[in-house]
Amino acid sequence: MAIADVAACMHMSKAHFFGAFRDKVGETPHRWRLKQRIAAAQRDLITLPLKTSDIAQKYGFSDQAHFSRVFKQFVGESPCSWRARMKEIRAILACEQLRSC
Repeated sequence: MAIADVAACMHMSKAHFFGAFRDKVGETPHRWRLKQRIAAAQRDLITLPLKTSDIAQKYGFSDQAHFSRVFKQFVGESPCSWRARMKEIRAILACEQLRSC
């Protein structure tokens, strides 16, 4: 849903909604929504056997390059690097759990 549509539902101008949102949440609606999309993509990266291009498409990024750019901006590394690191961490934790049994 576009910001203008949300603002209209709230009976506000787009500019007033934008300012009120930023004052309450601490960031713009666009940045907040990007963070939500990246968080959802992170869950999929570690739980689903999808290609990063499929995840990019699922969360509305124009292409894999756009997804990778935004992901790196928020997370600090590429989706592929992050996924590999998470798999490694999960494997280490699984081994430690086995040793403690």
